[in-house]
Amino acid sequence: MTNTYNTLNPLGSTSPKDLFDNASNFDEAMNSLSPSFYDRFSKRRETWAGMEKMVSDFLESMGFEATHLVYVDGVPLQVDRPTQLIDRAGSVYKVKQPASFPVNLTGTWATDQLLLVDVGDASLRALLLSPAGASNVFGQLSALGTVAQSIQDYMRNKIFIGQFGAVCDGVTNDAPAIRLALDAIPADGGAISFPDWGTCKVIGTIFIPQRIPVSGVAGQGVQLIGNNCTIIGDGTSTIFESGTGTKSTVALGGASNWPLGDELPTTIHYNSRIEGFNFKTCGTAMKLKNWIQGCSVERCYATDFTDHMLWTNRSFYLSQTDLTGRPFRNDRTDLTPIFRHDGFNNTMSFTGVHGSGIGPDTFTHGTGIGFDGGVEGLVLGNGLSFEACKNGILLESIVYSLDINGVYFEVCDAAIRSIGANIEHMSVDNCRFNACSTNVNVDNWTNGSFGPGNDTQAGLVVFGNGCTHDVYYPSQQLTSVTHTAWKRVPDGWVVPAGCQVHRNDMIYNNAVGFDAVLFRDAPASSGNTGVVPMSYTGDCFDVGGMVPFCALNTSVPGQLIVDTLIYWHPSMSAVEFDLGITHSQLDVISGRLSCNNTIMRYDSVAGKTVTAVQNGDFLRFILTGFGTISLVTGRVRIV
Repeated sequence: MTNTYNTLNPLGSTSPKDLFDNASNFDEAMNSLSPSFYDRFSKRRETWAGMEKMVSDFLESMGFEATHLVYVDGVPLQVDRPTQLIDRAGSVYKVKQPASFPVNLTGTWATDQLLLVDVGDASLRALLLSPAGASNVFGQLSALGTVAQSIQDYMRNKIFIGQFGAVCDGVTNDAPAIRLALDAIPADGGAISFPDWGTCKVIGTIFIPQRIPVSGVAGQGVQLIGNNCTIIGDGTSTIFESGTGTKSTVALGGASNWPLGDELPTTIHYNSRIEGFNFKTCGTAMKLKNWIQGCSVERCYATDFTDHMLWTNRSFYLSQTDLTGRPFRNDRTDLTPIFRHDGFNNTMSFTGVHGSGIGPDTFTHGTGIGFDGGVEGLVLGNGLSFEACKNGILLESIVYSLDINGVYFEVCDAAIRSIGANIEHMSVDNCRFNACSTNVNVDNWTNGSFGPGNDTQAGLVVFGNGCTHDVYYPSQQLTSVTHTAWKRVPDGWVVPAGCQVHRNDMIYNNAVGFDAVLFRDAPASSGNTGVVPMSYTGDCFDVGGMVPFCALNTSVPGQLIVDTLIYWHPSMSAVEFDLGITHSQLDVISGRLSCNNTIMRYDSVAGKTVTAVQNGDFLRFILTGFGTISLVTGRVRIV
């Protein structure tokens, strides 16, 4: 069809003549049987019929045949061309090349299949659906490495609880399916996986089996991979528990210093792991016994539990990372730890562990982390924090070595507390105590330090019975008083009787003032009748006058030995004193004895002498030339 007007006006023309030619071109393009036509710009274009012919010619050149032959068992079939396809039992075949056509098939499949090749996907789909399907899919399954691996090999030790009937709807009890999945873990270890962000209901306790030999042979252990799955308990039971079994008589790992016999059950875990769970509504989320070398608990959260988020017993070297426990209950006692560690706790590691004892009533409840067993080689730090707890850290047994460094405490009744613990060595430094009633309340702390990096704010520090002068106060500037040469313990700090604390070469044991300088029994020949505290309650020399520190009544003339409880510090430079010595008269002697190795001496008039010497760890005064002494009063300061 020729363009009637053929104006050759540009594209977009609104001329009626061009619109007429456009309509003619569209009619020809869609309805003409000719293969092509010319548009109004005289360009050759294919018609719809022309495009159909081009596609048909292409398919023919590629050997495509729309109609398949149908293979019927027992019926001969002739194949005339190599492009012909044959349908049989849901799959598609063609004749193998080279071949001489026509090819005559007999109708007997056992014979004819040797002449054909499967070009469909039915058999592939059947293979992939079979138990062996995963072994036929290969690929580089990690960005690391270059060796192709089959999915079967990659997934060999991965078990999904859904394979054992877990519904994970938060209502159906999935405990039986989880137990079956655990039983399916190979003897040399493996992992079971929970659905991503799923919710499982567990009634009763899931006991974790042992998959590592008692002799300590390395392996994968038991891996529970939560994938952020929520586990809802029954309100009272433990959810995951290990460690049940008979007793062991075999040394672990061949190490002679590890316990034998009655102390360890046989269920011992190496390289086991619990990771990525959210626990709620249970008694205890995880109770782990004997989780030792290579074991870890990671990225777990727990709430609404009556007892503990994590309870371990004799779990040497257990790594605990990114754990948060928030029971949010009002019924917790101050001794119920969120994280409880019993037995001997050796070189565990803690990173990002957080416990909150706040209840719905907004008051503090329970304990953050508690140790009721031997503690050795532990470092509590690396992002640990405890808030709104009766006790942040609770120690109830012997502490051989504990380093509390960089822990954050907030609104705790007692941030660090001991009950019946013997603390052989504990260091506390770089911690922040925010709005805690008592920062430290401990007994029997005999070695270590309360270091200069602690931010204590206004909380109390209570050193109870059995603490020694080797325990230091924090580096809070001691308050200067009227006489600048004297300092006193900061207000609000409690140092009960029987405890001595030294800092910057000075001795303290009472928050009221310098009431710590006690004098102990001198040798019997001195006539000293007992220990009497200085009872110094003022802030400087000018307050309170002279007060007796030793009441003496002796007939021994010439010399008096007064042994004090003032600590002799190697770096001190002098002893300053005001002494009132009553004998046949009252001599008031004030002086400064400079340190000369271990002897300091003050020579007064008329042959009366005051000498200060080292007596073990303490300071001794020797008074000579005073005749029969009946009373000594005074004040003493270490410089």
